[in-house]
Amino acid sequence: MLKPLVAIAGLHIVLVLLDLAQGTNYKHIYSDFIMEWWQVLLALYILPAVLKVNRKYKYKVFDTLRLKQFKAENKRFRFTSEMSSLLTLYLLEPPRAHNPELGFIASDKFYKEVVTAFHEKLANASRATKSTPDKRAFHLLIIGPKLLIRHFIYLVAPFAWIFYVKLQLQLTFISDWPVITLPVVIALFLRTVYFVQANIVYSPIELNKKLVANDMNESTPLHTVLPNTALGNEIVSAQKVEAEYRQRCSFISRNIPIPEHVEPFRHIYFPHEIYPTNIKLNTSQMKPVPSNHQQVQTNDENTAQESLYASVVTIKLG
Repeated sequence: MLKPLVAIAGLHIVLVLLDLAQGTNYKHIYSDFIMEWWQVLLALYILPAVLKVNRKYKYKVFDTLRLKQFKAENKRFRFTSEMSSLLTLYLLEPPRAHNPELGFIASDKFYKEVVTAFHEKLANASRATKSTPDKRAFHLLIIGPKLLIRHFIYLVAPFAWIFYVKLQLQLTFISDWPVITLPVVIALFLRTVYFVQANIVYSPIELNKKLVANDMNESTPLHTVLPNTALGNEIVSAQKVEAEYRQRCSFISRNIPIPEHVEPFRHIYFPHEIYPTNIKLNTSQMKPVPSNHQQVQTNDENTAQESLYASVVTIKLG
């Protein structure tokens, strides 16, 4: 932020010395230019700082929309013996920070939210009373009125100010003092753009596309993600790979050389264990609840089904 000011002052000194050496009048020309266009120069000086703050807001609104969508999907399956495939996908492909800076990637806490939701789903398996999940909530209800109202204001305020300046004050945004407010006008409008982008990325349509692209149904049966199952092993492997990646990001962001042998990655916002401890969970509790229209199974089918859910496993609550 100080570099432009130093450059302006430095150029003034150079022109003063040049005038003294050659008898020119560059200093006065330069001073007149500064006095005439100082408002535009001030706006240009403020703009980078405002845009930098705005980029952080962009990452924040993307984080917020992703979390809201994730919680809404999990809520649909709270009384079923299955979990949302979005939860499964995030366990298999741990989500990372939207902010690309390595320090933020290393300390992002959304993956911990994912694993915590997984723990809660396993712990509450016995509460299953439904055969199908609830309907997906309307997208605007998931966003919530607070975010909608805030970004409606962000959209309206810049245009209201522009019309007020042009029609009421009868000034311009080029040579008059309102030019100083342009960085704020631009920032507010961009916040609306970021909000729209986030809503597109985390819309129901994009969610369905994501599940189809990963060959996933809407839900995942709980018994298929238990320890030592194929999916369970993939989830554990994904956590280990993510831990190694975040550890590298942590070292690089702090300018620390990556050692040959490192301790397991430890961070307050990183889940260290996928499966919880000290909870006895009977997999028979995960048996899908039959729907009202489901026909009664034959004895052979019942025997096979009971055998599938008969084992008792001990899982870890982290």
